[in-house]
Amino acid sequence: MPYSDNKSFNTRLSLELRFVVLLISILAIILFAFKSLTNLSAGTLFTYPEIIAADAFGVKQISLADINNDSYLDIVAVNSTSNSIDVYVNPSSTSAIWTKKPLLSNTQGLLSTLTIDVDNDSDIDIIYSDTNSLAITMMSNIDGLGTTWQSSTVTSTAGAIKSMCSGDLNGDGNLDIVAADDFRGRIFYMQNRLHINNTWKSFSIYENPKNPSSLKCHDIDNDKDIDVVSTSQSLNTITWHENKAGNGSEWETHTILNTSSFANNIYVTDLDNDSLYDLVSTNPASSTIHYHKNVAGDAKTWESSSIQKDWGGPTDLLVKDLDLDGDDDLIAASNQLKKVIWIENNSSLEDNWVSSPIGSIINYPSTIKSADIDKDGDEDIIIGSLANSNISIAKNMLSQTSHNSMSDILKPSRENHISVVLGQALVSNNNLFGADNSVLVSIYDPNKNLNPQTIDTIPSTDITIKNLNSQDTANISLTETNVNSSMFIGEFFVDTDYSTTNIKAKDFEQIQILYKANDNISITAYTNTNQEHIVVDGTPPSISNIYPNKNIKDSTSGYKFEAIIEDSIIGLGTNLNTVKGNIEFIIDDYSFEPNLTYLGYGRWLASLNINLSEGIHTWQISSSDLLSNLSNSKQFELEVDLTPPYFVNTGNNKSRTGDTVLNSNIIKSSNRKSIRLEFDDNIDGKSVDLDGSDFQVFLEEIQIETVAAKWINSPTTSKHIFITLKDELPPDAKPTVKLTGAIRDDAGNTSNFDKTIVSDGINPNIQFTLSGTNNEARIITNGNLTLEVISNEIIVNPNISSVTIETLDSNNSPIATSISPTSFSTISSNTQWRWEYSFDNLSNQDNLYNVNLQLQDFSGNIVTVNNPDLSTNSNSTLFEVDTVIETGSLALDTSPKPYSYINIDYSVEANEYTNDSHNKTQIIESSVDGLPITIQTYNHKLFTISPPKEGWSVGEHEINLKVKDDAGNTGLFETRFNVSPEPVFTINLKPGFNLISLPANPSNSDINSVLLSTHSVNSIMTYDPTNGGTWLVSERNPETNLFEGAITQIDASKAYLLRTNSFESLQIDLKKTFLHDGNLPTTISLYQGWNFVPVINLSDQYISTKGVLAGEYFKNINPTSILGINQFNNLSPIDENEKLLYGKGYLV
Repeated sequence: MPYSDNKSFNTRLSLELRFVVLLISILAIILFAFKSLTNLSAGTLFTYPEIIAADAFGVKQISLADINNDSYLDIVAVNSTSNSIDVYVNPSSTSAIWTKKPLLSNTQGLLSTLTIDVDNDSDIDIIYSDTNSLAITMMSNIDGLGTTWQSSTVTSTAGAIKSMCSGDLNGDGNLDIVAADDFRGRIFYMQNRLHINNTWKSFSIYENPKNPSSLKCHDIDNDKDIDVVSTSQSLNTITWHENKAGNGSEWETHTILNTSSFANNIYVTDLDNDSLYDLVSTNPASSTIHYHKNVAGDAKTWESSSIQKDWGGPTDLLVKDLDLDGDDDLIAASNQLKKVIWIENNSSLEDNWVSSPIGSIINYPSTIKSADIDKDGDEDIIIGSLANSNISIAKNMLSQTSHNSMSDILKPSRENHISVVLGQALVSNNNLFGADNSVLVSIYDPNKNLNPQTIDTIPSTDITIKNLNSQDTANISLTETNVNSSMFIGEFFVDTDYSTTNIKAKDFEQIQILYKANDNISITAYTNTNQEHIVVDGTPPSISNIYPNKNIKDSTSGYKFEAIIEDSIIGLGTNLNTVKGNIEFIIDDYSFEPNLTYLGYGRWLASLNINLSEGIHTWQISSSDLLSNLSNSKQFELEVDLTPPYFVNTGNNKSRTGDTVLNSNIIKSSNRKSIRLEFDDNIDGKSVDLDGSDFQVFLEEIQIETVAAKWINSPTTSKHIFITLKDELPPDAKPTVKLTGAIRDDAGNTSNFDKTIVSDGINPNIQFTLSGTNNEARIITNGNLTLEVISNEIIVNPNISSVTIETLDSNNSPIATSISPTSFSTISSNTQWRWEYSFDNLSNQDNLYNVNLQLQDFSGNIVTVNNPDLSTNSNSTLFEVDTVIETGSLALDTSPKPYSYINIDYSVEANEYTNDSHNKTQIIESSVDGLPITIQTYNHKLFTISPPKEGWSVGEHEINLKVKDDAGNTGLFETRFNVSPEPVFTINLKPGFNLISLPANPSNSDINSVLLSTHSVNSIMTYDPTNGGTWLVSERNPETNLFEGAITQIDASKAYLLRTNSFESLQIDLKKTFLHDGNLPTTISLYQGWNFVPVINLSDQYISTKGVLAGEYFKNINPTSILGINQFNNLSPIDENEKLLYGKGYLV
């Protein structure tokens, strides 16, 4: 039933019926195609040779090898004209350019090369010989990428080496080199000893070959060792040299043919598929290619016959299965005929050797090789020309016919009518996994063979590709396979969404190809199932029911792997062997063929029984359908563990005291009741008894009681068991722990007895003491420093160099200095030591320093005395060095007056260096003008000298101090200050009454001292609010000019009304009140009713005219009303935001 349209895929039943029909059709086509392949011609199988390099300059020999490790074969060419060896790098793309990389230049007489991994480092090296040096040289591929090479000599006395071959002649796993020396007439081999002492050793194989010209290394007699086949140009013989002992030490030469004309090329192959190795040779004198049959397989009896006659000037020969029919074919090159031919090996060797040319004229095809250059699954032909500078490739088109459609392609050429054939019935649209998403279009049309001497083309305008579902179209051109073949081929690609492909198509969509033969005739291409379209299948097989379907660890080694594989469209294969080839179990990167059971409906049960070695293994299952659409299951990990768990007795993680667990992390601690036991495998926590009874602990043969055991399931702790002891272990303890219970690992293996000596994992308890000249707060010294250390454990070799003195950088990070101790002494053997330092002789030594001391006990536990903590002095290892006391300064705001305080500032001591924590200074002795004084301070940085009771006398005074800082440094401070007179306080008056007050008591409060007899004030009064209120008044006596009356004293306790008849101001000498001396300011008593209130000065400073805010002055009381005299000499209210002026009085 043909696939007529997309509706055929709408139901699963319809799909399965068509799938069965398709499988039957494909099976029939395969059988027919195998039969038809015997009629392939070179013009059909190979493309016309395409030049890939035009700068080879006389190609003498080519070799194929992956030089740069990119998985694509490169070409190594010996170019005789340029005397060079060059590498042509495979671009891994049919449209890209081969890049030439010169390897060796200016070397005359290059004869032979080998491309092999001679040093077993998984990359390709190059061996070459030349007649100039008569040596064999090895070029080592150092980086494995062909970019860095190192030259070394294999042998410097090789001679004129015309041919080389390689093989493991002595069975040691290393490739040896066999060489034919035409100069001395000998065959020898260089034994590879690079793995032993980086040398080569020469061994003779045959000493009289007479101009040996060709060598091959192969097992000729089927005894599983490497023999050597050679030809002799002078003796006209073909001989083989038997590796008698199998180790290259003994050789016996046998003649295969001694009547032959000179054979210049030989090839070892099983040409008749009888599992015995035969020979093929080319003979220039007789112009023939001969086949030499190994009759019995022991290389004792040979039968020769001709394969090709009239083959003049043979230059090279190779044997490979080029048409994939199961037997080896031949490719031969001729200089005389200027040809390269494919000689097809048909079923009857005697009658059916069919030769076909590859290309047309090729000038001097000196060397030929075959390999899958483009990685499409078939052998391409690489041809080098000695006559010109060309290297060419004839591409094998066999792989382009995916469903064995070569027979359909050939059919129209046999019937000589126009035909358009598609290479397959189904195609993938998935090119990401190497699936078959290309379709070969083949057209036989003699009408398009316009010139029998050239390769013609069918233009893209004549070929239309159409997606019958989406109606998208594309065009491709086709190229004639060879000159005058009339067979044109081309391919297009199918994809789902890539714009660079020829046509886009989704699963189940159909693609049709239409050929416009001429203006009147268009032909639809057909497939080998007679479909007029291709069906798209990009869906890979599904993999389900996988077992095991998770990572496993177990104590068994026998496993059965299973999965169900299904592909509902094209299927996994037409027979059991094909399906097996499309399903593989991959275990540890090795492929295994499955056991298969067909479940029906395209479903297969794949299984594999295997015994695995102990260790960790990976496995997954991979499957592809007939279009190479690939599926891979998830990779799983399986560990086979047959070994019980045991204590780890070596290494950094062996069992240790003091170790505990915090948040699943193992940490060292000082817990002397804790022991961590490490095993070499993950532990099954269920096997651990929580009371610790699985273990016995002994210290010096005395058992120590255990009270608990704990296992924690985490990646960091699953191999460990933590036991708790009843009593603490002593310092340096290394107890022995015996396993007396049954502990299982996570695979179920059980340990019943084991023991280990637990290492001491507890750091020594270190007490350190720093001593300087002042040990309060942070340690400070002005000269000497002592560090004493006491340990509770024996310490390994502390010495004078154990301590490093450090400074701190701008980020407070320690920086080592070169400061060394002046002495080191042991106070108590192995446990107590002293380091002493002197800073007297150091320049610029004042600074903050840190002590860094590292100590180690005999168990390797390291404790570091290093705690540069700036925030606290407790256990800090910081100390300060201060060898100089800085000079203080006289701190005066204004010029001193008789009652000024004199300040001396020593804050400079607080910033002598960064992080200076000692900022206090003491005054030991103090005097002013030679008289002892008492200096006051609240912070030991600012010191104040109070004026004497009577005030400083006007003039110069001398201060002498002796000071001392926290480090014990002392110094003298001398300075002088000048006292100027105190200005008198002035109150401005107006004619009439003036309400005034004094901000401080006058020096003499007598009324007649305040109001001098010459002053214009003639009356004074004030109000006494006590006892109901009384006015107090005094008047000036006109006769004596002195005041008489109730007021006899004027002070700062109240306000006064003065009467004057002029603007003369009142000047008063006021006293200073020093609050810090314990003097209280004047007290003003307020009473209910009106009070005459003064504005007094509460500071030690000079009295300004600015005054003080009323709200501030009366902040502790709530006056109902405040009245003052305004500018109009009238009483007016004062609010809390107005200023109360010194010298003014107020009614409150």
